[in-house]
Amino acid sequence: MAGSTSTALTVFGLVGLSAATVGGWSMYYMEKQDHEAETAQLAAEIRNQQRHIDSLVSKSDLLSSKSSELETSVDALKQERDSLIEDMQSVKTEQDRLETKQNHLSSNLETATTEQERLEGEQKDLSSNLASAVTEQERLASEGEELSQNLESVMTEREGLQSNLQAAQSEHDRLAKQLTFMLSVRDQLSSDLEATKKDRDRIKADLDQKIQAKENELSELVNRIEGMSTQLTEASGKIGNLETEVNTLGKERDEIRARFAELKQELESDLHSKNIEIEQLKGDLTVIRLGSDILFDTGSSHLREEGRNALGHIAAALNDFPDRQVSLEGHTDSVPISERLQDAYATNWELSTARAARAVRYLQKQGVSPERLRAVGYGPYRPVADNDDPAARGLNRRLEIMLLPLNQTVMKQSLSDN
Repeated sequence: MAGSTSTALTVFGLVGLSAATVGGWSMYYMEKQDHEAETAQLAAEIRNQQRHIDSLVSKSDLLSSKSSELETSVDALKQERDSLIEDMQSVKTEQDRLETKQNHLSSNLETATTEQERLEGEQKDLSSNLASAVTEQERLASEGEELSQNLESVMTEREGLQSNLQAAQSEHDRLAKQLTFMLSVRDQLSSDLEATKKDRDRIKADLDQKIQAKENELSELVNRIEGMSTQLTEASGKIGNLETEVNTLGKERDEIRARFAELKQELESDLHSKNIEIEQLKGDLTVIRLGSDILFDTGSSHLREEGRNALGHIAAALNDFPDRQVSLEGHTDSVPISERLQDAYATNWELSTARAARAVRYLQKQGVSPERLRAVGYGPYRPVADNDDPAARGLNRRLEIMLLPLNQTVMKQSLSDN
């Protein structure tokens, strides 16, 4: 009777343990699915962030290239501006020469006008003298009888007057021709002066238009250069911030490498085992690989003395970096669970998950904050060696402790790179 009661209690205990194990497996399986979904989302965000950074770097390079091209364009515009200034100076010199010529022609025109007025005055005087002579001739004719005794003298005087009259008429004709010529010269000079003014005004208008266009182009280029300089300054500031962040992460990575190199030496010295690996991956991801034979007995999730010793050293190292998340991942080989142990662990998946959970609880007891910890079981589905090779199969039985940044952005990058 007592034996039956004992057997019944044993069966009841095994059934309860099996139910608890199945419940625990379901919980970890759901947690794994949530974690994988979160990991995929975080990886997508990290890729977007990386593309944004690549875009910023590319844009900075493009801005640097455009800045060089703009500097070359500005130098070319400066040379063209200097050439225009020289052309303006040449045009100014020609304009001064034309104005000097215009002033000279105006002076000649004034002189010709003065000479014309003088000749017209002389012509009036000669006409007056001619009228006086004709009047005097008539008077002498009427007094012919009275002056008969002086006829020879009068005739001589008349001939002299006629000679003077002819000379005056000749002089009058000469002055009239000279006046006509001077008038034609004045008209030609006036026409040349007007044409010169029109050419000067046209050249000046063309130059003013070209200078204004070049000044507008230069102003636009200066504004564009200033805008691009501002963008380049902003991009340089962002790059500087990124470089500072990278340098900070580099220093932290060096500290982690040094500390975990020291941890590896401690573990190898205390455990007398070489089946310990500590690797620094991309994105500040540190991986500690321990063979399951160090931590657990075959087919069991109970920690051995050596396992507790190893996890104690690891807990001390983890507490040196409180800003890191700790993920414990259990792995097994592909050899199925024996029938004797299937009541406790139906498959290798349950065994790997139970081992990860047992290690998490021990790290918590050693002072590692549970908010930083998580446990994942992968069973035989992420091997690192050939399960068909008995000599290499033992490498697949392992516990991987991953040290991830708590900072969400960095943690996403770590998961993506891994």
